[in-house]
Amino acid sequence: MPFTELASLANLLDDFPVALVVLDGEARIIGHNTHWSQRMTPTVGDLLSDAVHHEDQGLWQAFIARWKTPDPAPQALELRLIDQGNGLLWCEVSCRFKAGCALLSLQDRTSRRQQEFQLRASHRSASDLLHNLPFMIYRGRINREWTMEFVSRGCEQLTGFSAEAIEDREAGGYGRLILPEYADYIWYGVQTALLRREPYSLTYQIRCANGTVKWVQEEGTGIFTDGGEVLGIEGAIFEVRAVAAG
Repeated sequence: MPFTELASLANLLDDFPVALVVLDGEARIIGHNTHWSQRMTPTVGDLLSDAVHHEDQGLWQAFIARWKTPDPAPQALELRLIDQGNGLLWCEVSCRFKAGCALLSLQDRTSRRQQEFQLRASHRSASDLLHNLPFMIYRGRINREWTMEFVSRGCEQLTGFSAEAIEDREAGGYGRLILPEYADYIWYGVQTALLRREPYSLTYQIRCANGTVKWVQEEGTGIFTDGGEVLGIEGAIFEVRAVAAG
Protein backbone atom coordinates (compact mmCIF):
# COMPACT_ATOMS: atom_id res chain seq x y z
CA MET A 1 0.00 0.00 0.00
CA PRO A 2 1.57 3.39 -1.05
CA PHE A 3 2.44 6.04 1.57
CA THR A 4 -0.35 8.31 0.32
CA GLU A 5 -2.97 5.61 0.83
CA LEU A 6 -1.67 4.84 4.32
CA ALA A 7 -1.71 8.54 5.18
CA SER A 8 -5.31 8.92 4.06
CA LEU A 9 -6.32 5.82 6.02
CA ALA A 10 -6.22 7.67 9.34
CA ASN A 11 -8.37 10.44 7.92
CA LEU A 12 -11.02 7.92 6.92
CA LEU A 13 -11.32 6.66 10.49
CA ASP A 14 -12.55 9.80 12.23
CA ASP A 15 -15.39 7.88 13.83
CA PHE A 16 -12.99 5.73 15.85
CA PRO A 17 -13.01 6.67 19.57
CA VAL A 18 -9.20 6.68 19.72
CA ALA A 19 -6.45 8.72 18.11
CA LEU A 20 -5.00 7.17 14.96
CA VAL A 21 -1.65 8.31 13.52
CA VAL A 22 0.44 7.13 10.56
CA LEU A 23 4.20 7.73 10.62
CA ASP A 24 6.71 7.54 7.80
CA GLY A 25 10.14 5.92 8.06
CA GLU A 26 11.51 8.98 9.90
CA ALA A 27 8.73 8.84 12.51
CA ARG A 28 7.10 11.95 11.03
CA ILE A 29 3.34 12.22 10.93
CA ILE A 30 1.93 11.67 7.45
CA GLY A 31 -1.70 11.25 8.50
CA HIS A 32 -3.99 11.30 11.51
CA ASN A 33 -7.67 11.28 12.33
CA THR A 34 -9.71 14.06 13.94
CA HIS A 35 -9.50 12.51 17.39
CA TRP A 36 -5.74 13.16 17.32
CA SER A 37 -5.92 16.73 16.01
CA GLN A 38 -8.56 17.68 18.61
CA ARG A 39 -6.15 16.94 21.44
CA MET A 40 -2.61 17.17 20.08
CA THR A 41 -0.50 19.89 18.40
CA PRO A 42 1.88 17.94 16.09
CA THR A 43 0.33 17.48 12.66
CA VAL A 44 1.31 16.25 9.22
CA GLY A 45 5.02 16.85 8.64
CA ASP A 46 5.89 17.05 12.36
CA LEU A 47 7.76 14.48 14.40
CA LEU A 48 5.52 12.64 16.80
CA SER A 49 8.34 12.93 19.34
CA ASP A 50 7.40 16.62 19.62
CA ALA A 51 4.42 15.47 21.70
CA VAL A 52 6.27 12.92 23.82
CA HIS A 53 6.98 13.85 27.44
CA HIS A 54 10.71 14.48 27.97
CA GLU A 55 10.99 11.62 30.49
CA ASP A 56 9.64 9.17 27.89
CA GLN A 57 11.87 10.29 25.00
CA GLY A 58 14.23 7.39 25.66
CA LEU A 59 11.32 4.96 25.57
CA TRP A 60 10.17 6.45 22.28
CA GLN A 61 13.65 6.23 20.73
CA ALA A 62 13.87 2.58 21.80
CA PHE A 63 10.54 2.00 20.08
CA ILE A 64 11.87 3.54 16.86
CA ALA A 65 15.00 1.39 17.07
CA ARG A 66 12.90 -1.76 17.27
CA TRP A 67 10.85 -0.51 14.36
CA LYS A 68 14.02 -0.31 12.22
CA THR A 69 14.77 -4.02 12.65
CA PRO A 70 13.96 -6.37 9.76
CA ASP A 71 10.35 -7.52 9.77
CA PRO A 72 9.38 -5.67 13.00
CA ALA A 73 6.70 -7.29 15.14
CA PRO A 74 3.63 -5.38 16.37
CA GLN A 75 4.42 -3.37 19.47
CA ALA A 76 2.59 -1.91 22.44
CA LEU A 77 3.84 0.61 24.96
CA GLU A 78 2.63 3.27 27.35
CA LEU A 79 3.66 6.84 26.62
CA ARG A 80 3.15 10.15 28.32
CA LEU A 81 2.19 12.84 25.81
CA ILE A 82 1.74 16.58 26.15
CA ASP A 83 -1.57 17.85 24.75
CA GLN A 84 -2.49 21.21 23.25
CA GLY A 85 -3.04 22.73 26.70
CA ASN A 86 0.30 21.43 28.00
CA GLY A 87 -1.57 18.81 29.99
CA LEU A 88 -0.17 15.35 30.60
CA LEU A 89 -1.83 12.39 28.87
CA TRP A 90 -1.07 8.77 29.61
CA CYS A 91 -1.61 6.85 26.38
CA GLU A 92 -1.66 3.16 25.62
CA VAL A 93 -0.05 2.89 22.20
CA SER A 94 -0.50 -0.05 19.85
CA CYS A 95 1.46 -0.17 16.63
CA ARG A 96 1.43 -2.15 13.41
CA PHE A 97 3.92 -1.80 10.56
CA LYS A 98 3.10 -1.72 6.84
CA ALA A 99 5.15 -0.77 3.79
CA GLY A 100 7.77 1.05 5.88
CA CYS A 101 5.16 3.01 7.80
CA ALA A 102 3.91 2.73 11.37
CA LEU A 103 0.19 2.76 12.11
CA LEU A 104 -0.46 3.83 15.69
CA SER A 105 -3.61 3.78 17.78
CA LEU A 106 -3.46 5.76 21.03
CA GLN A 107 -5.99 5.26 23.82
CA ASP A 108 -6.20 7.83 26.61
CA ARG A 109 -5.57 6.08 29.95
CA THR A 110 -5.04 9.26 31.98
CA SER A 111 -8.11 8.84 34.17
CA ARG A 112 -7.19 5.25 35.01
CA ARG A 113 -3.60 6.19 35.88
CA GLN A 114 -4.74 9.07 38.07
CA GLN A 115 -7.01 6.70 39.97
CA GLU A 116 -4.10 4.28 40.40
CA PHE A 117 -1.88 7.07 41.74
CA GLN A 118 -4.58 8.22 44.16
CA LEU A 119 -5.07 4.65 45.38
CA ARG A 120 -1.33 4.17 45.88
CA ALA A 121 -1.09 7.48 47.74
CA SER A 122 -3.98 6.44 49.96
CA HIS A 123 -2.33 3.10 50.67
CA ARG A 124 0.98 4.81 51.40
CA SER A 125 -0.70 7.19 53.83
CA ALA A 126 -2.40 4.34 55.68
CA SER A 127 0.79 2.30 55.66
CA ASP A 128 2.89 5.20 56.93
CA LEU A 129 0.40 5.84 59.73
CA LEU A 130 0.42 2.17 60.68
CA HIS A 131 4.21 1.91 60.73
CA ASN A 132 4.69 5.17 62.65
CA LEU A 133 2.59 4.05 65.62
CA PRO A 134 4.80 3.55 68.72
CA PHE A 135 3.62 -0.01 69.27
CA MET A 136 3.50 -3.27 67.34
CA ILE A 137 0.59 -4.16 65.07
CA TYR A 138 0.65 -7.78 64.02
CA ARG A 139 -1.04 -10.58 62.14
CA GLY A 140 0.09 -14.04 63.10
CA ARG A 141 -0.47 -17.76 63.14
CA ILE A 142 -1.72 -19.82 66.04
CA ASN A 143 1.19 -21.89 67.22
CA ARG A 144 3.45 -22.03 70.25
CA GLU A 145 6.11 -20.01 68.42
CA TRP A 146 3.59 -17.27 67.59
CA THR A 147 4.84 -17.08 64.02
CA MET A 148 4.17 -13.63 62.60
CA GLU A 149 3.09 -13.01 59.02
CA PHE A 150 3.20 -9.24 59.47
CA VAL A 151 4.44 -6.84 62.13
CA SER A 152 4.58 -3.06 61.92
CA ARG A 153 7.82 -1.14 62.28
CA GLY A 154 6.75 -0.06 65.75
CA CYS A 155 8.08 -3.45 66.85
CA GLU A 156 11.61 -2.07 66.77
CA GLN A 157 10.81 0.66 69.29
CA LEU A 158 8.99 -1.88 71.46
CA THR A 159 11.39 -4.85 71.28
CA GLY A 160 14.61 -3.69 69.66
CA PHE A 161 14.10 -6.28 66.92
CA SER A 162 13.33 -5.34 63.31
CA ALA A 163 10.12 -6.48 61.65
CA GLU A 164 12.16 -8.83 59.46
CA ALA A 165 13.74 -10.45 62.53
CA ILE A 166 10.39 -11.05 64.21
CA GLU A 167 8.83 -12.36 61.00
CA ASP A 168 11.75 -14.76 60.50
CA ARG A 169 10.18 -18.18 61.08
CA GLU A 170 13.47 -20.00 61.34
CA ALA A 171 14.59 -17.68 64.15
CA GLY A 172 11.66 -18.78 66.31
CA GLY A 173 8.94 -16.21 65.80
CA TYR A 174 7.66 -13.69 68.33
CA GLY A 175 7.38 -16.48 70.90
CA ARG A 176 11.12 -16.44 71.57
CA LEU A 177 10.77 -12.98 73.10
CA ILE A 178 8.19 -14.13 75.66
CA LEU A 179 9.54 -15.11 79.06
CA PRO A 180 9.01 -18.88 79.51
CA GLU A 181 6.86 -18.51 82.62
CA TYR A 182 4.19 -16.73 80.54
CA ALA A 183 4.06 -19.22 77.66
CA ASP A 184 1.15 -21.32 78.99
CA TYR A 185 -0.74 -18.27 80.23
CA ILE A 186 -0.68 -16.70 76.75
CA TRP A 187 -1.43 -19.93 74.91
CA TYR A 188 -4.50 -20.81 76.96
CA GLY A 189 -5.66 -17.20 77.09
CA VAL A 190 -5.72 -16.97 73.30
CA GLN A 191 -7.27 -20.42 72.85
CA THR A 192 -10.08 -19.64 75.31
CA ALA A 193 -10.86 -16.35 73.57
CA LEU A 194 -10.94 -18.02 70.16
CA LEU A 195 -13.31 -20.72 71.35
CA ARG A 196 -15.63 -18.03 72.67
CA ARG A 197 -15.17 -15.84 69.59
CA GLU A 198 -14.08 -13.02 71.90
CA PRO A 199 -11.14 -10.60 71.87
CA TYR A 200 -8.30 -11.34 74.26
CA SER A 201 -6.30 -9.05 76.53
CA LEU A 202 -3.01 -10.31 78.01
CA THR A 203 -0.29 -8.77 80.15
CA TYR A 204 3.12 -10.44 80.25
CA GLN A 205 6.85 -9.87 79.96
CA ILE A 206 9.18 -10.05 76.98
CA ARG A 207 12.95 -9.92 76.67
CA CYS A 208 14.12 -7.25 74.24
CA ALA A 209 17.05 -7.37 71.84
CA ASN A 210 19.33 -5.60 74.36
CA GLY A 211 18.45 -8.09 77.10
CA THR A 212 16.13 -5.85 79.10
CA VAL A 213 12.74 -7.16 80.24
CA LYS A 214 9.54 -5.24 79.53
CA TRP A 215 5.95 -5.58 80.58
CA VAL A 216 3.65 -5.49 77.54
CA GLN A 217 -0.08 -5.48 76.97
CA GLU A 218 -1.48 -7.45 74.04
CA GLU A 219 -4.95 -6.81 72.65
CA GLY A 220 -6.01 -9.17 69.89
CA THR A 221 -8.72 -11.10 68.17
CA GLY A 222 -9.12 -14.10 65.92
CA ILE A 223 -9.44 -14.02 62.15
CA PHE A 224 -12.28 -16.30 61.04
CA THR A 225 -13.70 -17.51 57.75
CA ASP A 226 -17.42 -17.15 57.06
CA GLY A 227 -17.72 -20.79 58.03
CA GLY A 228 -16.13 -20.20 61.42
CA GLU A 229 -12.68 -21.65 60.70
CA VAL A 230 -9.85 -19.86 62.54
CA LEU A 231 -7.27 -18.50 60.11
CA GLY A 232 -5.04 -16.65 62.53
CA ILE A 233 -4.88 -13.75 64.96
CA GLU A 234 -4.27 -10.02 64.74
CA GLY A 235 -3.88 -7.25 67.22
CA ALA A 236 -1.54 -4.79 68.91
CA ILE A 237 1.19 -5.10 71.55
CA PHE A 238 2.39 -2.07 73.50
CA GLU A 239 4.59 -1.37 76.50
CA VAL A 240 3.07 -1.13 79.95
CA ARG A 241 5.04 1.41 81.98
CA ALA A 242 3.97 0.05 85.36
CA VAL A 243 2.21 -3.07 86.53
CA ALA A 244 0.53 -3.21 89.92
CA ALA A 245 1.84 -5.88 92.25
CA GLY A 246 -0.13 -9.15 92.70
